[in-house]
Amino acid sequence: MEALPAAAGTMLPGGNGEAEAPLDKNPGLRHYDPHRDVILRVEWITDKAMQNLTVTVQILVFTGAVLLAAVVALKEVKGNDLVFMPTIPTMNLVFGTGCMLELLFTCAIFYARVVIANRSGKRWDPKRRRAVVLTEIELGTQTLNMAAFLTTNAIQLADRCTFFPRSIVWLGLVQWLCWNTLCLISWVHADRFRPVPNEKDSTLARPGANEVPLATDLPLTSHWRKLALWLAFLGTTVATNVKLADGPADRASGLSQCDASLLDCHQTAGLLVGQAISIVLIILYLLLYLYATRRSLQQLSRFSYNRFRVGNRLIRIQIRLRVLAVCVFLLCCILYALLQFSSCVSYWVSWLGFLPMQVITTAIVAGQCFLDSPKQPSDKETLLAFLQEFAWTEASQPAKRSARSASLKRTTGQAEGIDKEPMWCFETAVKLMHWCSLCYAFDKADTSVALKTAMELYHLEEYEMIWEERVDTLCLLAAGPGTVVIAFRGTASMAGLLADMKIWRTPWPPAAGTWRSRPKVHTGFLHCYRSGELDVRLARGVRRAVQRAARAGAGPVRVLVTGHSLGGAL
Repeated sequence: MEALPAAAGTMLPGGNGEAEAPLDKNPGLRHYDPHRDVILRVEWITDKAMQNLTVTVQILVFTGAVLLAAVVALKEVKGNDLVFMPTIPTMNLVFGTGCMLELLFTCAIFYARVVIANRSGKRWDPKRRRAVVLTEIELGTQTLNMAAFLTTNAIQLADRCTFFPRSIVWLGLVQWLCWNTLCLISWVHADRFRPVPNEKDSTLARPGANEVPLATDLPLTSHWRKLALWLAFLGTTVATNVKLADGPADRASGLSQCDASLLDCHQTAGLLVGQAISIVLIILYLLLYLYATRRSLQQLSRFSYNRFRVGNRLIRIQIRLRVLAVCVFLLCCILYALLQFSSCVSYWVSWLGFLPMQVITTAIVAGQCFLDSPKQPSDKETLLAFLQEFAWTEASQPAKRSARSASLKRTTGQAEGIDKEPMWCFETAVKLMHWCSLCYAFDKADTSVALKTAMELYHLEEYEMIWEERVDTLCLLAAGPGTVVIAFRGTASMAGLLADMKIWRTPWPPAAGTWRSRPKVHTGFLHCYRSGELDVRLARGVRRAVQRAARAGAGPVRVLVTGHSLGGAL
């Protein structure tokens, strides 16, 4: 789960709002307040919810691939006889109806959330607004695409013996224009997260030195150059449809005998070229999407991950949602239209609509709406999101913890709750890693992990080793002014390995809970902890260490507990 963003904008990142290094130098950095700002679901979605969404989309992508294989097999086996069979229109209508219901449900939920957000009086960050607008365009386009797809197949199923009526040609044009727009939007999605240095574009000049915004900081009109391909596809498709209406559709307008031998699908060279160009442009769109995704990843990798932390996360979400689908799209374009390119069945199947692409695109659009819908997090979700923040150094940790809750209302209790929660610190983790290594090397003379170095990390003055020989459990205790360190060793002998293998669980503490809610722990770990009254000896040692630390320093005592492997469990 990603932390809620800084004031410069995190959901769609850019500039210093994402830079971790400046964060440590800016203790007054504000955070977005879910009580005053419109928040999108993607900003606080849990890993489990994201995993479920990805799996759902991948299942539907696999379904689309299966449908693609079925259509190709029917084309190969039945040939032109398939034109007068109800198989393809019926299959399209069955699956298309399910997709249309999903789109209508998604429209209802998504637009309801947008309306509620607009009426709430809360602030819309420009980047959030642009994300929602782009998703609205994508959702509306796919809904229109699906409506044309269903209408086309309903007309063909109602009059199976009429080959290529003019209505199918023009409804097919609507579908092709929708695919044109949807491919353009996917391309924009892939290109939104790349860093754009100011020196390359004077329109990106922003206050502050050394700022490198992302393309998400720009208005959607900044992608106007991509319209060249959109216009080229538009012109080619319209011209092809006009010729097609005067070609097979005109010659077949009186054909109603359900006899495949009477079909005449001979095309002029110009019409064949126009149709080939349309397919090639779709494939070019998809290849440009893959290229833009790769370029965004490469450019983001030039900066520290944390500088564009949310940008890195969102581009990876887009990859999980779209890249596999794009690969299936490429196969669909090749196998649907280019296989038996000039045959009647290829014209007919292509103009009825690409069912696999419809299924996959519906899944992607629904997933994008789920991510980009305005959704205020609950108190628990807000807490979990804020707890993902961290500090690089221990010196900056107090200021970072203070800034973490600075924008939350004290009257709600959220700020006080977050203030009581810890904040992960990189410097502390490195120091405690040294203590974990020391546990393994403590009784060895020749080692690069020195006790003196470990003691100096926190200015500790006294230490004590507690060892239970029977289970080979070792713990180091050290105390100094205001600080106590407790470090457990992990598995280092056969005795420890045997303890690891006792994977069944034992109730602990014995009297806690009822038979349905009794807490249980790993039996082997519990045995290591209690063997030879190690837990009692450890408690006495910790009490003595805390008392020494309290006498040596003023203020509260900080107790740091660490361990590796089995030691981490203890």
